[in-house]
Amino acid sequence: MKSLAFFLSIVFVCNCFAQKDTVYTSFQDAFEQPDSVYHLDLSQKGLKELPKATSLLRNLETLILTENAITEFPEFLCEMNQLKKLDFGHNYLETIPDQISNLKQLEFLGLSWNYTLDESLTNVGELLSLKELKMDGLKIEELPKSFIALSNLRALDLSYNHFSELPKWLKKLPALIRIHLGNNHLSIDEIEKVKGHFSDRANFSLEF
Repeated sequence: MKSLAFFLSIVFVCNCFAQKDTVYTSFQDAFEQPDSVYHLDLSQKGLKELPKATSLLRNLETLILTENAITEFPEFLCEMNQLKKLDFGHNYLETIPDQISNLKQLEFLGLSWNYTLDESLTNVGELLSLKELKMDGLKIEELPKSFIALSNLRALDLSYNHFSELPKWLKKLPALIRIHLGNNHLSIDEIEKVKGHFSDRANFSLEF
């Protein structure tokens, strides 16, 4: 009996891990077992907005919304504080709500090619657990000073923007080891200056 109980417990644990690894790709499937949904990929669904019912997925950790037509960052997402990865790449977001600071566990934020974003981009500096930030294609010329608080940030994609220089305070981000700077307006001297700022980091990578 003990061996049977042990076997059943192993099966249960394996099933739990299998469920947690499942990536759902439609609302219909996700809402059949909302408490079992940890990863939801809704890329290329033609979405203009995200249904409020998404907030019922209380265990959701990953939400991919790339290549849709979303213009508004839903404030209810800011209450889903179990989120660890959120990707809005290739949409038309206009603002980042102040409440984004509630996402205490968020480690990845994708904002690629949301070139319609306004100065509310500064609110991203409130995401203190952030490790990777994709901001390519935003057509911006400078970084918000609030980003100096991103002490856990390891990777920053700034490619396809209008940077001619990077702020000196960027070197104060202690965890930063990878920056993508392709297709900007940086001179050779500026590139060498950036390299010099991070020369003491053995694993640092500057990509183009």
